[in-house]
Amino acid sequence: GEGSGLSATRTGADCDNAGTLVRTAYVISDGGRGSRYCDGDIVTHSQHEHFGDVMPKQKFRRRPCNSQGGFTLIEIMVVVVIIGLLASLLVPNILGRGDEARVMAAQNDIRAMGTALDLYRLDNSHYPSTEQGLEALVNKPAGFPEPRSWGPEPYLRKLTTDQWGTAYLYINSGRQFDLYSLGADGQEGGEGIAADIFYKDL
Repeated sequence: GEGSGLSATRTGADCDNAGTLVRTAYVISDGGRGSRYCDGDIVTHSQHEHFGDVMPKQKFRRRPCNSQGGFTLIEIMVVVVIIGLLASLLVPNILGRGDEARVMAAQNDIRAMGTALDLYRLDNSHYPSTEQGLEALVNKPAGFPEPRSWGPEPYLRKLTTDQWGTAYLYINSGRQFDLYSLGADGQEGGEGIAADIFYKDL
């Protein structure tokens, strides 16, 4: 510069118009290297060490990772297959236990009605006729044979159907009776959960 006694030769790029410090190298007479700002002030080697090697760095914007990526088609298919296998193993067991629970509930109902019929016979010396039916356990029946000492409380609070919505069947054959449920199929006979449930077999 003028009056400084130093000669400088520009070897780098000039600063930009926005006033941003741009790396510009000068060869100074004492062998130092300098940088200057846009106002043209020369920074000597010692000043250069004070300010540090300031270089404009290009900023790269990093694309944020998508932490909520979706599942691939293969992963979805694997999950569907696993769910299907579990369902094929568990559903029959669950349904089977439900059927077993219904059978047990029907058996308990039949036992309760059988006990009530035995109490009826103790009080009245006979079971209700087939025509009088199980209703004779809830309300005092009319007709023959007439009960001698019915009550005073009913032998059952109410009549219910079996666990499949079918009425329990009662047949008086004289000194004995048949009391049963038609099972899951609602028909005579059957096997498994469809088998008839008889009081005499309990």
